[in-house]
Amino acid sequence: MLLILVRHGHALNNDVDGLRVLSDEGKEQARQAGFFINELSDKPFKIYHSELLRAKETAQLIASKLGRSPEVLEDANLLPNSSFDIWENNLMVHEQTLALVGHMPFMGIFASKLLNRPMSFPTGGCLVLEKQVDDHWSLINSNF
Repeated sequence: MLLILVRHGHALNNDVDGLRVLSDEGKEQARQAGFFINELSDKPFKIYHSELLRAKETAQLIASKLGRSPEVLEDANLLPNSSFDIWENNLMVHEQTLALVGHMPFMGIFASKLLNRPMSFPTGGCLVLEKQVDDHWSLINSNF
């Protein structure tokens, strides 16, 4: 099983955080992330994104670049300050490759926890992790 962690693309400023939309640069970052993910041998069956608009737009643009259409789902546990415990538990029951589109600091903390080393990534950045037989995760690819 692969887990693809994606930080949303660059977003425009807005007084209301949840209404920040992707900039032109962010849309291109999301498209490039989609092309990158499409090159993987194991593509996501589901793409989960936070309820914030910039993550939703990123997830939709990624999905549009994949050879087959994955299910795109909103998840309230992918916000910037969400606890990683819920998703760590969710991964125990998932057997198919999936992608999570979220925000810093959550994505960096979650990746660091799974990989047992400090991790951070840029807007539009993707980390591809593979679940090992001992239930540990290893980093197998990234687009940065």
